[in-house]
Parts: sequence; structure tokens; C-alpha cells
Amino acid sequence: MHDFPPPPLPPRPAPGRSTRAPVRPDLQAGEVRGRNGEVLTRSNRSNEVADQFDVPSRFFERGWDFQWQPITVHGKEFPQGVQNMMENSWTPVPSERFPGHWHPKGHVGPVIREGQMLMERPTVLNDEAKLDGITAAKRQRRNQSAAFAGVDKLLDETPGRAAGFEVSDETTDSRGVARPMLKRTVERAPHSSYPSRTLAVGDDL
Repeated sequence: MHDFPPPPLPPRPAPGRSTRAPVRPDLQAGEVRGRNGEVLTRSNRSNEVADQFDVPSRFFERGWDFQWQPITVHGKEFPQGVQNMMENSWTPVPSERFPGHWHPKGHVGPVIREGQMLMERPTVLNDEAKLDGITAAKRQRRNQSAAFAGVDKLLDETPGRAAGFEVSDETTDSRGVARPMLKRTVERAPHSSYPSRTLAVGDDL
């Protein structure tokens, strides 16, 4: 009968090394499996209060822009604002596209936060709207300049120059409206508006 030595014990892990099982290949760093198999992660890793209206960069798609639109004002519904947005091709963003971010998973409907609805529109339409706004601003500035053109002549105190100026009717602004005629006159205030003062005894007349 032969006595064989007992099998060697498994090597102990090196000091300081973790014995936790490695992350599963189907999970990313910072993700774990919950009791029901769902992926759990921390959305705010900085422990700072996050902006609830912030749209993460990973949600953006090339050629599309986001914008928050008020649906309530002072606690009252404001459907006209959303209607105006939809007439300009803005559409509500469904919460199902970003499950668990702004609403719990399984929620159906548009993304809404604190009386604001998240809407989206193609970037090309936004660029057109910005260009229209710039064009309208330039047109308004040009019209204002046309309405007050020649004010330097009005303020000219050169002797012999007429106190006022006129612009011919043929000169118009971008709206097709003739520039107004400005004239300056100086009138003496009536004596009835002067303050009255009673002379005291002994005052020189």
C-alpha cells in the first residue's frame, strides 16, 4: 500500500489584488446587471446637480437640432406655442427614444420637463430661419436710416441755410414709402407761462 502526498493547495492571490469577477463582455465600464437583468449605471458621476434641460451630446444626430418649447406659462396650458412650433416643422421628441433619461423606462409620449417640451427640426430649416432673421434685422435698420436720413442737415447751424430739409418723393426706403419731410421751427413761449414774482419793498425797479 502506497501513501501519496496530498494535492497542492491553490495559490493565494497576490496582496492588493481584487478577486472580483471581470466585467462581462456585454457590459461597458460603470455598468452592472440588476436583479431583473437590466443594465444599471450612474447618470451623474460628478455628484453635482445636473441641468435637467441639458441634452447630452450623444443624443444629437447629424442634420437635426433640439429646442425646448414652453407648454405651460404661469401654471396655465400654452397650446398655441406648441402649435406655432409645429407649423414651422418642429416635432415633439418621443421619450421612447431615450428610455430612462428624462422619463422612466416604458414611458410613452413626448419628452416633458417642468412645463417644457423637447422638440426637434432639421438643421437646414434652422439655418433658413436664422438667415431670415438676419435679413429682417438689416431691413429694419435700413428703413430706420432712411426715415432719419439727413438729420445732420437739420442740426446744421450754418448761417443762411434753411432751418429744415426735404427729401424728394422719388427717394424711398425698402418698403416703397417716401422718406418723411422734417422741418425745424423755434417759437417763443407765451408770456402767460412765465412765473410771476412780486417785488418786495425796497427792491429796485
